[in-house]
Amino acid sequence: MSEDLTNFRDSLRKGSGRAALILASNPSNEELQAALLAACKTVQIYDPQCEEGRAPYLNRLIAMTGRSPLYWTNLLPCLDDFKPENDDRDIVQIFGVLCLLATARTGAERRRLRDFVESNAVRNAHFPRMAQPCGEELIRLEGLEVFLLLIRLYHSELLQNFLEEDGWAYRSWVDALSDKDGAVATAAALEKARSISAELDRLMSLAAGDQRSDQPVAQGDQDKDIPSYLTVKATLDPKKGFPRSWIKSAAADDLIAAARDLLVTRDDVRIRAYLRIFTMRDYPLDPETLFPLVNGENRRISWQAVRVLQRLNDAKVRDLAFWFLQKEATLAAAIRLLCGSYQPGDFSAIESAVRNIQLDEDGWHGVGASILSLLDDVTVPPDESREVLLHLYEKTPCSLCRESVVEKLHEHGLVPNWMARECAFDAEPETAAVFQGDELMGLRP
Repeated sequence: MSEDLTNFRDSLRKGSGRAALILASNPSNEELQAALLAACKTVQIYDPQCEEGRAPYLNRLIAMTGRSPLYWTNLLPCLDDFKPENDDRDIVQIFGVLCLLATARTGAERRRLRDFVESNAVRNAHFPRMAQPCGEELIRLEGLEVFLLLIRLYHSELLQNFLEEDGWAYRSWVDALSDKDGAVATAAALEKARSISAELDRLMSLAAGDQRSDQPVAQGDQDKDIPSYLTVKATLDPKKGFPRSWIKSAAADDLIAAARDLLVTRDDVRIRAYLRIFTMRDYPLDPETLFPLVNGENRRISWQAVRVLQRLNDAKVRDLAFWFLQKEATLAAAIRLLCGSYQPGDFSAIESAVRNIQLDEDGWHGVGASILSLLDDVTVPPDESREVLLHLYEKTPCSLCRESVVEKLHEHGLVPNWMARECAFDAEPETAAVFQGDELMGLRP
């Protein structure tokens, strides 16, 4: 396997712009095109809940090959044999790419995309996982007519989404329509259409009600009837945890009582509920009392205990951080623990540790997220952090973390020209937008 193909596949998996530069240098290479087609069909995103969808990124790469019809021909059959219960292809991504390719297709060809979203296979699939994102892509392609069709088709699912999750699905479809027609034109079109669509009228009324409920509550109302710790403890659902409103307002004595109960609790779910209190409020007891949880076998509890201790400026926590810094398995925790007790010069120890480790993608994601959190919390001279950030740019599997890396370098004018050229083609729109204009000028070589 050629080095270019290896780097191309690695870049496709991460969503970096390096793939575009490799492809631009050899757009007719069959191996690269085969790898690109495979990437269109498979899940490449490290964290689908946070990272942007890859369809626009993949479509830009397809355009560089000059063979868009070939990709249309190869991807379209994926819709015909889709079975939601046992299909390991990323059908939402495939559909998104096809919608972007369809801008150059005829009406009859585009009709196949609408037929897919109306099909029983999609309607019987889990709505947020399948119909909602596919509908969003189709609305962005076709506009108001398809929007109204999908409102009729999926009205019950949209109503349920309002009951369970504040109606984000409906609003995402409205946003997609605004992307196509503009916000002002979309608002006017929906107001007109609601008079002839009872389903749309009901959804618009629910959305307007949500907006009204988002108005800030008067301070006096927020302060009324703050329950005691004994009250919230008696009614605690460990899976839901303590109410955020109570955590933010709890008195010092109540926090101490909660911390003492944490230390004698043996149920893992309740332990996590107690720890969540002290990720928002400082832990009031000796931090060393949490060290057994940090060093315990339950990884979720261990990490949550680290998040509690990272708020504290304490010599014992600092000593634990430097002990952890010596081991690859606890490096991410070590960096987090330094957030509260960081001292000038500590970053050189972090750089030394990061430079000498070999981690898998999960390991690099954890270390990278910890470094970015530290840089958000403490002041590190840019020249001290630059080499570590350049290293993370290459290693992190997450395009959202890479966006943060680039943002921190760009803030101080430390982005190399080679990186700027890659970032102009990055999968994250905000990363790409920074480097698609004149800002390439004057960057450090």
